[in-house]
Amino acid sequence: MKRVLVLSLLAFFPLMSACSPHPPADPLVAGVLSDNIGQHSMAQDFFEEAANNGDPRGAYRLGERAEKGIGGKKNMAAAVRWYREAQKLGYPQADFKLGVLYIEGKGVPKDAGMAAEHFSRAAKGGSPYGAIYMSMLCLDGNGVEKDSVQAYL
Repeated sequence: MKRVLVLSLLAFFPLMSACSPHPPADPLVAGVLSDNIGQHSMAQDFFEEAANNGDPRGAYRLGERAEKGIGGKKNMAAAVRWYREAQKLGYPQADFKLGVLYIEGKGVPKDAGMAAEHFSRAAKGGSPYGAIYMSMLCLDGNGVEKDSVQAYL
């Protein structure tokens, strides 16, 4: 019943295609809507469906949920696994998040060099946060050679 409610809400969601009066449900959008109405278990299912369909945003959302304990207990191993899956699927924000985890040593060993690799990839993928964090590492010489010129590029 709740799944029907969420799917019926999708018909009115403005991001849905105007080409068809009955567009197929986007599991990512359905997951977000489910989370917004407190249906965390259902949201988990939708995000898993999105991730299994190759949507990196679904994998990223699963990583966030595991990291924060949304709909269950915090699970950093699962968070890292899902962020890595999103990264493999080409999602720059996942590289940024992995960089943050390496800097903080959350779910992975603390390693500024690995963080720099992830921030660099995120920046090259278009993440402004990846570029900012990479610049900070270059300014401090943390995980990379100190380079104040590179920090401002």
